Amino acid sequence: MINEMLYSSCVQKYAQITQDIFLLPDDIFIKDGIACGDSITIIGEVNEGIIEFKMAVEGCLLCKATANLLFEKYNGKEIYEVIDSCRAWVQNLKVTPEIILSFFGIEKLTERIECILSPIEMFLNF
Repeated sequence: MINEMLYSSCVQKYAQITQDIFLLPDDIFIKDGIACGDSITIIGEVNEGIIEFKMAVEGCLLCKATANLLFEKYNGKEIYEVIDSCRAWVQNLKVTPEIILSFFGIEKLTERIECILSPIEMFLNF
């Protein structure tokens, strides 16, 4: 109930996505204590230039929604295309965080921008 009052329907929609994919990972990356205490795990593999991954988040809905947005946007795509696109996205978000805020239907929440940026930056370092 409290999440319904705090977050837009878009954030709630993305936060509830299930990343249902079976992987034999090449790598696992875990980071704890980011932003507001979130914990993110990325499990992934690259086969013939295609990245397949999933992200498990224990944390706020903004962090979960962003991780699931990454999954929907980049999973199963060509790795170099993903890296270039994601880097450009991070640069744009740092300059104009309103881009992602408006996508998620959030009017003003810039003090929580790290909850949104953390999964993206972690994904880039994966």
